[in-house]
Amino acid sequence: TVNGTGGASPAIPITKNGGQALSRGDIQADQIVAVVFNDEGTNGRFELLASLGGGYNGSTFYGFESGKNSTGASNVGIGYQALLGKSTGSTGSSNTGIGYLAGNNLANGGSNVFCGYQAGYGVSAGLTGSTNVCLGSESGYNLSSGTSNVFCGYQAGYGLSTGITGSNNVIGGYKAGYNLKNGSYNVFQGYQCALGTASGVSGSRNVGLGYEALVGLTSGTDNIAIGRSAGAALTTGDYNVFIGSYAGDTLTGNSKLAIHSSGSSGATPLIYGEFDNRIIEFNAWQRLPDRSSHPSISTGEAFSYVKGTYFVVAYNDSGTTKYTYLDLTSGTWSYSTTAP
Repeated sequence: TVNGTGGASPAIPITKNGGQALSRGDIQADQIVAVVFNDEGTNGRFELLASLGGGYNGSTFYGFESGKNSTGASNVGIGYQALLGKSTGSTGSSNTGIGYLAGNNLANGGSNVFCGYQAGYGVSAGLTGSTNVCLGSESGYNLSSGTSNVFCGYQAGYGLSTGITGSNNVIGGYKAGYNLKNGSYNVFQGYQCALGTASGVSGSRNVGLGYEALVGLTSGTDNIAIGRSAGAALTTGDYNVFIGSYAGDTLTGNSKLAIHSSGSSGATPLIYGEFDNRIIEFNAWQRLPDRSSHPSISTGEAFSYVKGTYFVVAYNDSGTTKYTYLDLTSGTWSYSTTAP
């Protein structure tokens, strides 16, 4: 019985040439079975590019030319030319392509998941990468030999036309990692995070979280940017840490630290540092709370703190703790081996 919006109708057998009912044995390997139906006056079509006996090694394809050139095993293609494959043949196995032209240029890549309009479309030379996940319209569009990437969002990890060869990236958000090239081990999350330039994103081991964080990145490596437009001006720098909205958005170079939160670009960071030069800079008033006790100080260490009405600098000189302190009421400096 065929059930539709108009109610139940008698089942209609599929027939072959001559009017006889089609049976399982009539369908040979590599043959196509098409079921044409009419839904409230609109013609539709179902296509299965496989024999019922498994001539396509357990693969299932639904849609015009879906999996047309595929000889690989255990693939699932749903949609117009989904997992179509290169005209020279596609041997990739265990792939899933859902959507218009999803995984269209698959060559011999395996265990990929492409979901969305032209998701994981693949470069013209053929997609050979494996274990990639592309979720969203045109996500991972120019995948080439890159492996184990996760792209989620509209044009996330779209890639240069020369192809994405980078691996082990996790990219999510509208056009995040858009110009990805051969960068690997990156994490980019947020609207146009690490968008990159036309020269491509080749940097590796970067972490960008937030709206347009690391938006200008090209070949920089080992950078961390968290917050809106954090590290926005960085292109080729390495080992930088930017935390907060617009933190370090005008800084370039290597080994910089910027911790700040602002509603506009170009603000002097509250905390600035240089890892390579061992510099820390506080662009703020420094408030020292009253300490209830004196610290324990090891050899070679020095502490500054407020104790009662005294500002104290204490240091350990070869095992002896010495104190230089200012009486904040009288303005008198004193020196002693006894704590004030």
